[in-house]
Amino acid sequence: MSRLFKPTEQRKFSNITPLSTTSTSQAPSSPSSLFLSPSVSRIHHLGHHSSSSLSMGNSTLPAKGSETYDSPRSYKDSTMLSKTVNDLKFELKAKECIIKELRDSLSQTEHKHELLKLKIRLLKKENKQLKTDCRDNSFEFPTGTSLSDKLEQEVIKRREDVRKLENQLNAHEEQTKRIIKEKDKKIRELEAEIRKGAEKEAIVQEGGSTRSELYGIIKNFQKENSKLREKIQESPQKNIRKEEHAYLESQFKELEAMQGNLLLENKELKEELEFLRTGRGKTLIDFSKEIQNIRKNTNQLLILLQTWISGKDISLKLIFGFEETWKNKKLTVEQIEEDFQCINADLEKIRTIIADFHAEQCGNQVCATQ
Repeated sequence: MSRLFKPTEQRKFSNITPLSTTSTSQAPSSPSSLFLSPSVSRIHHLGHHSSSSLSMGNSTLPAKGSETYDSPRSYKDSTMLSKTVNDLKFELKAKECIIKELRDSLSQTEHKHELLKLKIRLLKKENKQLKTDCRDNSFEFPTGTSLSDKLEQEVIKRREDVRKLENQLNAHEEQTKRIIKEKDKKIRELEAEIRKGAEKEAIVQEGGSTRSELYGIIKNFQKENSKLREKIQESPQKNIRKEEHAYLESQFKELEAMQGNLLLENKELKEELEFLRTGRGKTLIDFSKEIQNIRKNTNQLLILLQTWISGKDISLKLIFGFEETWKNKKLTVEQIEEDFQCINADLEKIRTIIADFHAEQCGNQVCATQ
């Protein structure tokens, strides 16, 4: 067979190891042979047909100078092309497994992102509820320091939650960077394998009509590899965006600002509680009790004047305020407003009684002088 090759052709295929009879018989049992397409099977058939034609002897071959001369290397070429296609299919399956693992890792990363965002929303809602509770409790302060202790514990808890979220975000960013780096490495490896496949295609292109069909198959494999590479390049852009990191940073800044406001409010509440504890000031509850006492006294004074003007006997209990005709009511903001209105009404009635009595006295004096 070496006499049928040209010198240049012998040098070109000198590095190719010929297939033995044992390897040919064991080829169907390899994993890559399970993925052979019909065109590749046809190439195997052509290869066996060409090998059987070679076994007929040199007498059946046409003359080397004739126009119908064809080199008997088609058997080796078809076998080599079949092996190349099988290897490319096996590599494509391996790359698909790698893509699946990368997608799983990206979905886990996105799930962790959603958990962080949910924790931030819950923390923001709790801080808002805490501010509402502080406003609702601003009218009256219970005895002791339970409110101050509660606020201090809530602030410490929020601070710990913020610190945990910061640690989780830092770990998540490190993991994201590591995943992106691994994906870039995988992409570079895939590109190197694609370049190797292109070099193999250059060898495959030296064949005839059967090799042109194989070239089309390998071209399709190359397109699929390029599509997979584009998907890998697009996946980090879809799942890990810089806008999400910026949003998380803004949320942490808002939490820090809210934490500062809560600390300031906590400090003010502590100062006010200390001021009340030392007796240097009065609470709204004390003022409410005094306002109710003033209302009670003005009402008793009005009753005393009305009794005196009508000429009835005045009891000493009413004069000294011992008569229990008044019931203390619940100390609320609405009750304080009602007490002010009643005090003004009683004072107006007292002023009217005194004015009428003064007018009557003046009239009696005028009549007496006349």
